[in-house]
Amino acid sequence: MISSLTLFLFFFRFRKTGNTDEPISIHQFSSNALIEEQYLRQNPLSHEHCLILSWLQDSLDRPQEPEELRGDKWLYTRSSILTAQQSGNSIPGVSELDIDAPIRQGKPISPEDKKYEDALYKYIFELVRARRFEEARKICVQTKNYTLALAFGGLEEYYDSQIDGHVLGNSDKESVGIQNKMLWRRMCFNLAQEKNLSEYERGIYGVLSSDIDSVVALSDTWEQQLLAYLSNLITAESEDVMRQAGRVDPEVDAIRIPAAPFKSVKDILQYLEQSAGRGVQEQSHHVVRLLLSAIIKNDIPAFVDTLATSIDNLANGRASVLTPESTIKVLRVAAHLVIVLKELGIDVGRPESYSSIIVAYIEILKLDNKAGLIPLYISYLEPEEAIEQYSLLLATITDANERKIQLQLAKKYNLDVVNTVRKAVDRVFEEHPEEYVPRGDAIVFTSEVSQNDMNLIDAVGWYKEAAMWPDAMHSSVTLYRLFLDVGKLQSAMQFGNAISWSVLATKYSSYAIGAEANDDQTVLVTPWEQTEFAEYGRLVECVQQVQAWDRHYENRARDPRAITASWKSEGIRLVSEVSDSIHALSASWLQGAVPPNGEATTVALVQRLRVWYVPQLLSQLLRVLTEAQLANERFLYQAVRLATIVADERLKLYNLFVQSGMLKGFLSSIADACTDGVAHGEEGIFDL
Repeated sequence: MISSLTLFLFFFRFRKTGNTDEPISIHQFSSNALIEEQYLRQNPLSHEHCLILSWLQDSLDRPQEPEELRGDKWLYTRSSILTAQQSGNSIPGVSELDIDAPIRQGKPISPEDKKYEDALYKYIFELVRARRFEEARKICVQTKNYTLALAFGGLEEYYDSQIDGHVLGNSDKESVGIQNKMLWRRMCFNLAQEKNLSEYERGIYGVLSSDIDSVVALSDTWEQQLLAYLSNLITAESEDVMRQAGRVDPEVDAIRIPAAPFKSVKDILQYLEQSAGRGVQEQSHHVVRLLLSAIIKNDIPAFVDTLATSIDNLANGRASVLTPESTIKVLRVAAHLVIVLKELGIDVGRPESYSSIIVAYIEILKLDNKAGLIPLYISYLEPEEAIEQYSLLLATITDANERKIQLQLAKKYNLDVVNTVRKAVDRVFEEHPEEYVPRGDAIVFTSEVSQNDMNLIDAVGWYKEAAMWPDAMHSSVTLYRLFLDVGKLQSAMQFGNAISWSVLATKYSSYAIGAEANDDQTVLVTPWEQTEFAEYGRLVECVQQVQAWDRHYENRARDPRAITASWKSEGIRLVSEVSDSIHALSASWLQGAVPPNGEATTVALVQRLRVWYVPQLLSQLLRVLTEAQLANERFLYQAVRLATIVADERLKLYNLFVQSGMLKGFLSSIADACTDGVAHGEEGIFDL
């Protein structure tokens, strides 16, 4: 309904600006229809009125056909007359069956016929109001309402195809209309005032004559009353045109009918909004009617501002013209309307109001799971607003395939992918900052990977999907710091499994080579940050190796018979990898990750991580070596020897144990290993 009005009305408005129709030459012998056509070409506003009227008529619901359509008129009345005549009784109603009898005699037809005709005339009235004239005429013929059927012959102004067909390109069209339409209208108007006719019969003649009173009395909606008043206005304009052209018989013109109460459709709309009956007045304030009024009045900017305010009111729980039922429909039409008009360079109101409507429609698309359409509408927003709104969507997408589709669409519509992805990732990082604040001087290690942790991991994945390698490395360092500083080692491991540090490092190196070749140094990662990233990768690999041993050891725990030669061989290999990696990591982890004049907070963070994770890794190594004596007894010797390594003045690892508070527990575990070795008679555990 709204879309069709928008389409043909704005198409007409744009077309008229470049109208190249040749002027029509009017002669004494020209048809009245040609004079009307010339007037409409010269007066676009009047032409618009006709288009709006046609739209209103076509938008009306198809009327419901009565259950019964009789081929005999006044069946019960005829029977009543015959019965009275045969019995010699007086006739209760009309005594004759011609169409004028009820008016002439002032008597009614039978109640059964009255009920039937009321339904029939209501149906015909609704057909005529919806300009289904041919259907109405056929019904009149079918039901033997021949006089009413003949009345439809005066609907059109006279048009002679032989005289005027070549002018309008309709030379093949048959001649139509009547030559004295004004007289015909006055006949219909007088019938519409006849109180002895039923209200719907009067209404039929009211529609034909563009009478207001008889039609408005049967019109209880905003659209129906607008149609009645607009039809009256158009008919009055047409008669004025004929007067000015000297085509009006003075005797006919002397038969006065009320002048049109309004001069424009804007006046009609204002009346319906302010002065019409309460029901129609309330309807006129419905947001759909407000939009229709704005389209008709060509006052889109005012409506856009009103709708934007209503959207804000609805979002904040204030009174709004929007309702849940109307919001989707109105926003769909309004969004497309303002987009098209803005693209055509037509004013659509304040920029912020325009954006509010587009953004609101985008939210509807989100609710409908139509993310694939959103980039198109994002492209019609201002750059900063586009980044803001698109990032809201991207921040919620975790599926790799969906991300790929969004990136393709973003490029298709020339969206700012880089800054949008950055904004989306930032949004996720800003969601739950309280979860990643260190608690006091001690770290509480946790194996739980929370949903917030996964959200952060998925967010950094956006940089990988978008091939934004410097950003990927920056954010990876940030995320490792967040996780490790609050004891979320398992979350850091989850991140390392999701985004391989070695693959990312390789991708970045290739990118950096290309950037250097293009003399683009603005986005490169500092050597210190690259080192820090690699150190986190080393930590992940160490823990992965420990976990590989744990899985191998658990197999033995479930089945003691699993301690075979091959199990021992594989165990020796795994433990050797763990031992080599942790020894190397303990000696140098995160050293060289901060420049000499680095920020104090970064220096403190790096030192804090060394204090907590190096002792933790060495404690894990002690456990692994103790367990690994099942594969080779000499591993127990290596476990005990860790005391010497920790006490080494060159490495000063004991300082880390002291600061972390883990020294006592570590030495106790070594003592247990020694005791275990003595009890089982392992040789050489004290050969330090």
